[in-house]
Amino acid sequence: MFARSFVGQFIPTTIAIVACAAAHAQVAPVQPFYALVSGEGATLRSAATSNAYSVATIPGNSIVIVDGDASGWNRVLYPSGLHAFVPATAATVLGETVTLSRPDELFAASQMKGWGGSWKGLLDQPLPAGTTLGLVETVKEGDTAIAYKVVAPNEARGYVSASSLRKASDTEVEAWKAKGNVLAALPAMAAPVASAAGSQPTAIDVPTDQIVKPVGGATPVTIKRDTTASAPTSTPAVGTQPAAVTQTPVKTETRAESLERTFQKVWKEPILSSEVDELIGEYERAITDEQSDRTKSALKQRLEALKLRHDYRDSLRRLEAQRATVDARQTELNKQLEEWAANRVYTIVGVLQPSTVYDGQRLPGMYRVVSVGGSAPKTLGYIKKGDTDLDKYLGMIVGVIGDRNLDQSLQLNLITPVRVDPLRSSADTQITTQPAQTPASSQDTVTTVPDDTK
Repeated sequence: MFARSFVGQFIPTTIAIVACAAAHAQVAPVQPFYALVSGEGATLRSAATSNAYSVATIPGNSIVIVDGDASGWNRVLYPSGLHAFVPATAATVLGETVTLSRPDELFAASQMKGWGGSWKGLLDQPLPAGTTLGLVETVKEGDTAIAYKVVAPNEARGYVSASSLRKASDTEVEAWKAKGNVLAALPAMAAPVASAAGSQPTAIDVPTDQIVKPVGGATPVTIKRDTTASAPTSTPAVGTQPAAVTQTPVKTETRAESLERTFQKVWKEPILSSEVDELIGEYERAITDEQSDRTKSALKQRLEALKLRHDYRDSLRRLEAQRATVDARQTELNKQLEEWAANRVYTIVGVLQPSTVYDGQRLPGMYRVVSVGGSAPKTLGYIKKGDTDLDKYLGMIVGVIGDRNLDQSLQLNLITPVRVDPLRSSADTQITTQPAQTPASSQDTVTTVPDDTK
């Protein structure tokens, strides 16, 4: 109920925050260079954090191109042969190619989970509509195409821990190429983009009737035009009116919308294997960058839901570990019981316990022997009290040698002991496992977040 109420009441389209490209602002461009992967290999990740999912494993002694630095992480160009995903709603297929029908930044392909676990945006800037990519595979749900696996474009970048790389020598680079490996030339370092605030518009002469005359006799303000804008390429013929050009604005997916789509996918994954930890990290970074209180509150609600799911998953994992321990110990005990029975030819082996029924007052005094381990031990038989003091063995696993008889009136296995051997304390076999608790706030509801952008 928690998942339905939480997911159902949140309206992602009411959130507007900075674009996804802001998530890459912490990466500083560097002069591109060739780097050697040290050790046995390195993991190429979808973001500059150890929580980001794996895109590929790069073998040791491979050569890669580094063009950015991000606090202990190097941004590298995708090695050849890697892929990306495109949502089916953003592209059309013709033969063995996929053409974008709208701008899209693609998704970094998860090495382990394919489309279902690929939620990280691949590119800093979306590829324009009309871009053609090589089709590798169509991802379907039933008969419906939901995504396309494509050859990753040249702009694709991933992240490798800086500790796994070192600058490669010219000899190492040439040796790598000599083995037949594909290695691109070093790209030029990307020039910083001038901000709009730094450019000065250039004044141009305008007719008098286009001078804005403020009310109250203030100084007129001359209209200025930014000459950095592209000028028309042709002049309409005399006496004709230029045709109006209507441009349909292209909506770029915001960071919040991207996170919401990812949230929906992760929430549907099996809880024990879902990428909750990674998504928690993404939400925490988004909340830190966000300026709007309303949007930040909405993101925090999602973050709290993920943390509850994280805690619930951990409790399930602990329970599974306890069960595995119980099963392993029970297997070990069963093996020992078989060995004891085979070596000493015991009539019965089990845990010696006092009998509440046959306590020697109104009914005969006897000891009870029950099975070892399990959630519901069974009574294996009763030992008649004799001259031997067996009270000191209560609670222990014992092996009993004696005569076994079935009491027809009581329908019990009664054993007259000849010898009782203490074999092992049963204290370490009693493991209690507690069922995992569902999140305490599973019945909570979430208030719809109002739209900041209206």
